[in-house]
Amino acid sequence: MTAQEEELIWCEVRLDDVAGVFGSYELWKDGPWYHPVDWHRVCEAFGGFLQRNAVDGVVTDLPARLREVEDRLGRREREGLRALVLEPITITQVQLTNGGHRLAAMWQQGVRVVPGLFCRGDVGASITTDQVYPTPQTVARINRS
Repeated sequence: MTAQEEELIWCEVRLDDVAGVFGSYELWKDGPWYHPVDWHRVCEAFGGFLQRNAVDGVVTDLPARLREVEDRLGRREREGLRALVLEPITITQVQLTNGGHRLAAMWQQGVRVVPGLFCRGDVGASITTDQVYPTPQTVARINRS
């Protein structure tokens, strides 16, 4: 594997595509921190940031650049954002490495697209190139505006 193939990239995870993998996760009932997080706001804010700042799915110096997202979020949502960055969701159609309980909470709230992290070698194997930030659909929308 080359260094580029091992590079981690941010992608859109379409929860409909991976529901079978995280669907067995139950939400912890008594006080988990992720229940009150507004995952719609977090995923939209972080996804928008990635669409504006990622180059081929990669954002250099991400922790230092997150202030623009954090400033628009409340305390709980900042906690959710930090979890997405420090413990990214890593899931494909066949495997879940991290984020199952958060995905279950997001699914329950009706979130259907989540920023996730992948290895470049997964592109074309278990995810498609149209999931890599910035997505072609987003670029097409911007160009039409």
